[in-house]
Amino acid sequence: DPSVRGQGIAKQLCAAAEKEVFSWGYDVLLLLVEADNTPAVTLYKKLGFKQVFVDEDAKASKAVEYAGGYTTLTTIQVRTVAMQKKVSAGGSGKGRGLFGLGLFGL
Repeated sequence: DPSVRGQGIAKQLCAAAEKEVFSWGYDVLLLLVEADNTPAVTLYKKLGFKQVFVDEDAKASKAVEYAGGYTTLTTIQVRTVAMQKKVSAGGSGKGRGLFGLGLFGL
């Protein structure tokens, strides 16, 4: 929803996710985002995430509203970007590696 952009909500959620992932013993956070979601990709880059690959053939669920007022989910093909960030503090080197998080719409 564009009306809630710029309030720092996504930045706070990312900071909380990084802290939680680190507390679980992981030292790298990987997230997936739709490539066409330019505001999200830009935000993640500003937060220190680096693009590691693009999946041209990813699948996602999308809500579709039909006449008559009911909604259903359908599977669509999307282009996703995988981005990752090192989250360990102090460089202990004892992390368990990578933790993946799907944030397509954030």
